[in-house]
Amino acid sequence: METKSASEVEAKLDKINKLVGENIALTEKLSESERLRRKYQERHTTDENKIKVLLEKNQYLEDSITSLKKQLSDAKSLKSYNHKIYEEKITGLNDQVEKLKKENLKLKKYSHADQNPTGFSEEPNEPALEPVKAKPYLFGPVDTGKY
Repeated sequence: METKSASEVEAKLDKINKLVGENIALTEKLSESERLRRKYQERHTTDENKIKVLLEKNQYLEDSITSLKKQLSDAKSLKSYNHKIYEEKITGLNDQVEKLKKENLKLKKYSHADQNPTGFSEEPNEPALEPVKAKPYLFGPVDTGKY
């Protein structure tokens, strides 16, 4: 019986050695997988942080785009409003120019009809030119060169 129990013990020892070897291999694989899991978790954390930063930048850019679109629409409305004002001013100035041209034509016709034979107009507001005598001693005696 001892041989039978010794061979059984040896078989059980072989089986235990085999299981211990498998346990060591599985422990190494477990530590490797834990290391990889931590590595992937760290990468995942950094990727999440990058995603958060990119989402914040995206939100900022979307807000900027919205603001710029609003500014563009405001500028377009101001441009059209200013354009209307300029059109009104231009039409007003053109009307004034036309009135002044008509008035100018009337004045030219009036001045041609009322011209005197010498060609000069005599208006009461215009001063008449009179001959003036020169005053030689106005600025002191004249030096004749005798002395």
